[in-house]
Amino acid sequence: MKIKIIVVVVLLFSIKITASEKEKDSLAVSKKINTSYKELASYNGILNDVATIYRTTSTDFESYYNLAKRNHSKKEFKKAVEEFNSRLNQNPFDFESIMLRGLSKDILNDYDGAIKDFSQALHFNTKNPTIYFHLGFSKMQLNDDEAAKEEFSKAIEIKADYDDAFLYRGIINLRLDNKEEARKDLLKAFELGNLKATAYLSRFAN
Repeated sequence: MKIKIIVVVVLLFSIKITASEKEKDSLAVSKKINTSYKELASYNGILNDVATIYRTTSTDFESYYNLAKRNHSKKEFKKAVEEFNSRLNQNPFDFESIMLRGLSKDILNDYDGAIKDFSQALHFNTKNPTIYFHLGFSKMQLNDDEAAKEEFSKAIEIKADYDDAFLYRGIINLRLDNKEEARKDLLKAFELGNLKATAYLSRFAN
């Protein structure tokens, strides 16, 4: 058991160094994450074992997480981000913490930070439409409309009845002056029960 703990400490230390190096260049963070996770792909089993061992040997592991979730639910998002940071320092591979931290950053208007978290989350699950939706939302807030549209489209490819994705892709199409595409998306969102689409559909009344 002592040997396992030593191995865990060494691996986590190296992971923290890698993470800090990635953060130095926010413009290239997506490429760096993609590259590093491809390199780590063959070590998934080892990394899962490390996370499991660390979970059972750390007394603070669950307390950080529970406190972070509580702060998030109480809408104390700055505190939530701090606690999720602590959680992820102990286990950088916790998918739920990455997602919740991204959502907290979205609410705090830290869209670059949110994009970084959601991009990282994709390396754990490429079939989750919610990740693509929030990537689209964050990119939309930064006026990166074409990229946002692509993310909403990916969400819809995975979940054909994703009404919010249709709604926001429709709004993006309005901004891009793609009126017919916008009308189709907004109408689909409405048909799926998203009443927010009504206000935008009224523009096509005449």
